[in-house]
Amino acid sequence: MWPRQSSLSAVEIDSFLTPNLRHHSHSVDTLRACPEVADWVKETYGLLTHAMEEGESSAFYEALDEISSKFDEACHAFGRLVTAEEKKLELVQQQQVSTRAELDCELQQLHQTQARLEQSESQLHQTQARLEQSESQLHQTQARLEQSEGQLHQTQARLEQSEGQLHHTQAQLEQSQTWITAMESSKFWKLRAKWFRVKTTLGIKKPENHGKLGW
Repeated sequence: MWPRQSSLSAVEIDSFLTPNLRHHSHSVDTLRACPEVADWVKETYGLLTHAMEEGESSAFYEALDEISSKFDEACHAFGRLVTAEEKKLELVQQQQVSTRAELDCELQQLHQTQARLEQSESQLHQTQARLEQSESQLHQTQARLEQSEGQLHQTQARLEQSEGQLHHTQAQLEQSQTWITAMESSKFWKLRAKWFRVKTTLGIKKPENHGKLGW
């Protein structure tokens, strides 16, 4: 049985719960038209509204007791389902915690992988810079090598030219020696040699203005 209220408590309640302080105010017909509201809620609201307008009665309390009994039976009937759902919810929450821990571990591994990736990229940039520097030095070395090869070709050309001049000079020298040998073996040269011997025997001096042949 619901506790009965005195006239003084009813006046105090009515003075405290003024219509202006209500957040929501709906009629019985409006509530009954809402399909998402349970039937026992609609019935309870109708009884309370009728009691507020017409006053309380024994039928009012009997109806409320009947609704309370139905509610208790429903709680007992659905208690196991609610308990099972609560256990499922607890299991899901535990799985969420486990999943969250795994996710945190994967995120940590991802951060470590990103750090290693950044380190690898930094090393790659350094290696590329060293490679570019090496390629630049290689180009400079190749340029110096080409310059040295050009100078070598010029030196070889000058050497070949000098060797050609030397061969020409040697040929001229050999030709002169051949010509001198031919002159010395000629009768004129032999007669000239005899003439010098005769001049030496007779004591004839060599004239100052004579030519190279000593005439």
